[in-house]
Amino acid sequence: MSIVGVSLPLVGSFRVGIVDGLVLQALQVLKQLAMLFVVGYIAQFLAPKFGGSCDLRNGIKWAGYSAVPGMILGLASIFGSAAIMMITGILSLWGIYVCYAGVPAMTGISGASRIFFMLVTAICAIIAGVILSVIVSLVSPQIAPPGAPPIFSDQQLDLQP
Repeated sequence: MSIVGVSLPLVGSFRVGIVDGLVLQALQVLKQLAMLFVVGYIAQFLAPKFGGSCDLRNGIKWAGYSAVPGMILGLASIFGSAAIMMITGILSLWGIYVCYAGVPAMTGISGASRIFFMLVTAICAIIAGVILSVIVSLVSPQIAPPGAPPIFSDQQLDLQP
């Protein structure tokens, strides 16, 4: 019996083994921690180009403070009710505000430049997140819903008509 499950759109939810589920969760936590450092490096690199200055420590603090609402959203998604999902929408706006308010304090960028700094940093972070997700998916255990055909098979495919 397993208490760990995965929910997929249009497929539904299914349970995975305890070890696979815990490995997937551990990889997700490590990916989140790695993204904090990646966003910190991105902020350190981009801040001088927008008229500010940022060291790695302040970049990581800014990324961490901005990520707190998203982490709360992750915990709230366990419950999955519509009311909680509406509350999580408000929390996501809170995350954008924390990100916006933290730019001058952590990087010294003020005025209209901070909005552009946030947008460029977000675009770079999304690209880095996709790359990191691909890397994590290569090392994570492969899971599939019950009854699904295997993704890779040892059998030869006969493609001739």
